[in-house]
Amino acid sequence: MNFSRLALAALTSWAAFLLVGSVVHGVLLTDLYAQQSSGVRNESVSPVVGFGVVLIGFFAFSYAYAKG
Repeated sequence: MNFSRLALAALTSWAAFLLVGSVVHGVLLTDLYAQQSSGVRNESVSPVVGFGVVLIGFFAFSYAYAKG
């Protein structure tokens, strides 16, 4: 198993996840979030921990996929 290719696959999929998520949540759903502001998490919560957990998840998925 080539770990550099595994890391590249995990990082690429994570970057695509962030890009698509930014477009969907930052552009397409902005009006919906404004309408439903009482049910949406406030912006004072830092998303850095979530990004790190998702990155670990992408590494785990890439490893599991590579193992077959």
